[in-house]
Amino acid sequence: MKARLISGVRKQAVVLAFVAGAATALGIGAVASGSMAGLHGVAMHGEADSAGHIDRLMNRLFTLVDASDMQKSQLEPILRQAAIELKPVREQFHGAHQQLLTLLSQDNIDRTAVEALRQQQVQSVDQTSKRLLQLAVQISDVLTPAQRQKLAANIQKMHEHHAPRS
Repeated sequence: MKARLISGVRKQAVVLAFVAGAATALGIGAVASGSMAGLHGVAMHGEADSAGHIDRLMNRLFTLVDASDMQKSQLEPILRQAAIELKPVREQFHGAHQQLLTLLSQDNIDRTAVEALRQQQVQSVDQTSKRLLQLAVQISDVLTPAQRQKLAANIQKMHEHHAPRS
């Protein structure tokens, strides 16, 4: 039971780390860049706090899909608003991570507290994933079908490149 609980907590932490990193990096912008370095930098070092980092992510997306000036003007406020709304995710994730480390390093593990933290993080991941999906749809509404296909192909290529090797 103890091993299963810790394994579940680890899985939850991995999912949360990915979602928090993606959210803070504007999700689609970082994925569209084809570089997991963007996700790592944001998740681990908070680079998304920098307006320059957000600008670089947007420019990668715009370049990848060859966005017109009109599309850029439509997408920029959408992406900046998402960045503002999702910024607290990183702080919340780091706080939860520290809480988990504290809980798991105690002489006696408080399983109730670990489970409460897990439930809190599941709720946070759900809210974040809803916002990221909303962002993806908003971006898709602005892009043409050909641009969406190009973006999807780039995301698929990144997934294949970063897929676990058997």
